[in-house]
Amino acid sequence: MALAMDPERRRMLMAVDKAQREWEERYGIDDADWVAGGKTGPDRVSPTPEQAEELHRALNRITHWDPETGRYGA
Repeated sequence: MALAMDPERRRMLMAVDKAQREWEERYGIDDADWVAGGKTGPDRVSPTPEQAEELHRALNRITHWDPETGRYGA
């Protein structure tokens, strides 16, 4: 028996996944530290600090992360 997922949580997780994939494609990131199934060798493409910050800002916006409390949600 599968557990039902809250529709809002499902929407948020889908939005997070989409934002991550678009970011990976936009910058060609393929580093295993950032991408599931990514590369680990010296030829991998890692994000710059600015690119990483861009992703974090986007994901925080989607998840409604509150930096004062450290909590997620609206």
